[in-house]
Amino acid sequence: MKKFDMEMPNLEPLVIGNGQPASFEDKSNDTGMSRREFIGAMGASLGGVCLLGTFNASPVFADSTAQQNAILYDSTKCIACHACEYACKDVNQLKGEVGADDDLSANTWLKVTSTEINNAGKTSVIHTRLACRHCGACVKVCPSKALTQRDDGIVLMDPNRCIGCHYCFEACPFDIPRYGDDGAMRKCILCSGRVDKREKPGCVQVCPVEALTFGPRANIVISGRERVQALVAEGYSNAYLYGDTELGGIPLMYVLGYSPEVYKFPQLPLEPKEPMTLKDLAIPLGGILGLSLVAIWGFKYIQGRKTKQAKGASSQK
Repeated sequence: MKKFDMEMPNLEPLVIGNGQPASFEDKSNDTGMSRREFIGAMGASLGGVCLLGTFNASPVFADSTAQQNAILYDSTKCIACHACEYACKDVNQLKGEVGADDDLSANTWLKVTSTEINNAGKTSVIHTRLACRHCGACVKVCPSKALTQRDDGIVLMDPNRCIGCHYCFEACPFDIPRYGDDGAMRKCILCSGRVDKREKPGCVQVCPVEALTFGPRANIVISGRERVQALVAEGYSNAYLYGDTELGGIPLMYVLGYSPEVYKFPQLPLEPKEPMTLKDLAIPLGGILGLSLVAIWGFKYIQGRKTKQAKGASSQK
């Protein structure tokens, strides 16, 4: 996020008609607002702006992909058996049926979809995996710190801290976050409990055709690149390793038999979205509040001077 340095302007004293600086130390019913009241109001407004400015988390992306774990999903090996979906439901104790629809939900963190395509006059079916990529874009904008990213790349979600602001959905390049009846977001946490015990994520453990592999990201990248080279040799000229370099490298990578656009993945080059947050509004809002207070004070001062002058003219008659 951008960092702003804000300096207070060098204000000149307000000069009244006789050429003397105006004094606002003592409260005056004629002028309508004292200097103390004005400064107090300004301080309260700026304090509120500062509070808004802090209502946003700092970027906490993992420092290096070298220490990350990763999953490699090989779409060319996947047979869409949905065993991975059953395992996800079981490990995370999620409700709902597998295969009920082709979309994610607060209770469905992993889906395998199948799409019929026509390539060079040949009809074929491609499979892909819908789940959190653990890229960390959501972590950057979460104001309540419900989202955190571990050093191994796993993005964790604490629904008890979620305030339902939907910033994570706006920031996610893959439109993954879904929200429950309580308004809190839920998503794949890469079976972090199993990973902590040096076990494979549930989906990887049960895959019958080894379309899913898991391990240190450096090793997974090598395996993915080798697989793409093999596919190119087999005639898949547009085979691609998605997630290798996108967003600096992410913990969920895909071996694709065709270009990413065929799978309706975001177009390259992929960049994180930057939704507007409360912090983005803090500085301009501070300026608006400050100018508004100055205008109000000026109006009250002018009205007070007119009243005082009217009283003086009346007393001279």
